[in-house]
This record gives sequence, C-alpha cells and structure tokens, in this order.
Amino acid sequence: NAASWEYQVEFFREEYRLIIPDLRGHGLSALGDTQFSLALCADDMVMLLDRLGIKKVHLCGFSLGGMIAFEFAVRHSAYLNSLCCVNASASLKLKSFKMRFLYFIRKVASRILPLSWIAYIIALKLFPNNTFLRIKLMKTVPSINHESYVRVIDTLENWSVLEFLDTFNTKTLMIGSEFDYEVFKDKKSVVKKMIQAEFVQIDDAHHFVIWEYPSRFNKIYKSFLED
Repeated sequence: NAASWEYQVEFFREEYRLIIPDLRGHGLSALGDTQFSLALCADDMVMLLDRLGIKKVHLCGFSLGGMIAFEFAVRHSAYLNSLCCVNASASLKLKSFKMRFLYFIRKVASRILPLSWIAYIIALKLFPNNTFLRIKLMKTVPSINHESYVRVIDTLENWSVLEFLDTFNTKTLMIGSEFDYEVFKDKKSVVKKMIQAEFVQIDDAHHFVIWEYPSRFNKIYKSFLED
C-alpha cells in the first residue's frame, strides 16, 4: 500500500507531484468482486490518472507494484515518461524444481497461516539485521486483506509480460538488491530485452530496499529522473 513509500515522500515531493495509491485490495482500496489480476491493477491506475486529468507520469513500482508497472507499461505505454521497477521482474516463470517447491509452500502458507505469522517470517528475511524495521513491518499487518494476499500469490504464478518488451521504447530503470528473492534474479536479462533500459544494483541490500536503504535508493532514482 501507499505506506511502503513513506521514506520517499519527503525526499521527492518538493520537486514532483506524487500520486501514491493503495493498490486494489490493499490499504484503503477495496478488493472488489472481479477476478484479481495484474492487468486489472494496471487498468485501475489508468482510471485513476484519467480521473485526475494526468496525461503523462514517471511510474515507479516496488515488488508487486513493479510487476504491475511492467503490466502497465505493455498495456498503457502512452502514459509513460519513464518507468522504474524495483526488485521486480517482467516474468515469474518458475523454471526450477526448487522455485516451484518454494512457491507451492508459500501458496499453502498463505491459506493456512495467520497473516501475523507470515509477516514475522517475511520480516526476518527482509530485515535480518534491523529489529526496528522488522517491528515496523509487523505493524502493517492490520492494513492487509488476507483474501487479497491469497489472490496475489495465486495470480503471480507463471505470470509474464516478457514477450512484449522487445519493442518497448520507454526509458526504464531497474533497481535490484544484492540479496533479493531468487525469483527476481533475472533483472539483467530483462534489461537486455528492452531498448532503453539500465540496471543498478544496491549492494548488501535485501528485498525491501526502499525501507532498508532509502537514501541510496532515493539518490539513484532522482539521478535517473534528472537525466
């Protein structure tokens, strides 16, 4: 939800107009009765921009938001001045037995474990050396819709827009953490498929880099926007 970007707001809002929505089924945005998909979330963004009368944006997405940003890019590229995807990929094809097994475990866990337990496990993975951020993440649990979490996990399995990127000509930045999740390790190969894309790695960082190293991320992204 929008709270994920709290360490970016102060840094960017003096120079940019920031639109930071809660995604469908997250925060204050309703899940709705329609079958959840990343394409649907991308269409939600278009409806929001049209309602606000905004014709062009610099779009930045993190994790799930980054994959929605890729979906937005291939479906609605006319709205984009630039694209930035942080610890995300244009494809979540589960190519190995290990990846398929780990994803199966996460699907099962999403259904049978309380969100507080899931958040605790994830927090240990995301912030192994930062107790403050682990506790902070745990406090976000009440803002998460359990049904939304389950639907997201189901929707992402074998999702891909990789085949549409060969002709995508919007200037793009992909930012990756040195210790990101294994399913997102293909960022460099995604960049190679795009015409105007570059990749920057943040060393010693884990998946939730916009909280873990916000100043480093902010400077990298601002430099990209100013270029």
